[in-house]
Amino acid sequence: VQEAQCLEHLGSLQSYLCNTQASVRSWVDSLNLRRELGHANGLKKCLEQLCILYLSLEDYARVSDSAEELLEVARQQQDPEGEAHALILSAKCQRNLGGAHRAIETLQICLKLCKTHSRSEQLLVREAECH
Repeated sequence: VQEAQCLEHLGSLQSYLCNTQASVRSWVDSLNLRRELGHANGLKKCLEQLCILYLSLEDYARVSDSAEELLEVARQQQDPEGEAHALILSAKCQRNLGGAHRAIETLQICLKLCKTHSRSEQLLVREAECH
C-alpha cells in the first residue's frame, strides 16, 4: 500500500509540475498495484485522478473507460457520492464526444441519484454540477 501511495504522491507532484503524461503513468501504476492488492478505496482515488488527467489531455476514450470502472467500483461499495462523480465524468466525456443527448440522460440519472441521497453535502455539490 505504501508503494501505491508513493506513486500517487509522485503523480500529484508531476501533475503540479505540468508533466501530465508522467503523472498518468504514476497513477496507472498505482491503479494496477491497488487492483493487485484489492484495495477498493484506492482504486476509486486512482480512477478519479485518471479521469481528470485524461480530460485535460482530451483523451475521451480513456475518460470513458475509467469513469465506467469508477461507476462499477462505487456501486459495489454502495457509494452514491462516487457514483455521482463517475456519472458526471461520463457526461463530460459524452458531451465532448458529441453525444449531448446521452450526456443529458446521464446527468438526469445523476440528479435522480443525488435527490435520493439528499442528506449528503457532497451529493448536493454534485447535484449543482449537474445543472
